[in-house]
Amino acid sequence: MTKFRELVLFTGTLIAPRTIASVQFEMPTLVKSTQQYAAWIVWNLDRVESTRGFVPAVPAGWLAEGRSRQNLLPWVAKMSTPTSEKSHHFLVEREWLRMALNTLADILAHVDDTSLVIFEFDGVIFTIRCAGRAVPVPGRGEAWASRYTMAAGKLRNLPKRLMRDPVSVSVGDGWLQLHMTRYRPVATVEPAQGRT
Repeated sequence: MTKFRELVLFTGTLIAPRTIASVQFEMPTLVKSTQQYAAWIVWNLDRVESTRGFVPAVPAGWLAEGRSRQNLLPWVAKMSTPTSEKSHHFLVEREWLRMALNTLADILAHVDDTSLVIFEFDGVIFTIRCAGRAVPVPGRGEAWASRYTMAAGKLRNLPKRLMRDPVSVSVGDGWLQLHMTRYRPVATVEPAQGRT
């Protein structure tokens, strides 16, 4: 059975330095706030491969506002609110996380799928360990009470583009999220050193 509903259709041409792109997307007719409208529009604009991080010639404050309010998007809010356990997250500067993920990708290229990758955050440093190597990343947020581990094979598809700065890293009931990509399953291991 086909269901019909009213939508708002956005179409147009986005022109940026050295690029031009056709844009077309749909939105519901009602959203919760103007901030959610801005987040929805910017999210769709950022999906256009050739215009990611688009900055117009004339400043448009709503673009920055939309990027900073991505947590208002229904699918983002749903992903970051696990049902059975509170999530723990922290923020890291985009360039630091990009370097760490590149290093992790290099490590993963030389291990088998069953090798364990360990993640921990002490409130200041996010550390990724695998195959005897440690990748430290400065971050800010509340320390994780435990370490978390995942099989290397589950991390083969690391995020290629980090659309926000700073970037959120979070862990919840059986999952780890790096930027907007969620990985499963993650297991809780012993409390992080020096904490209970």
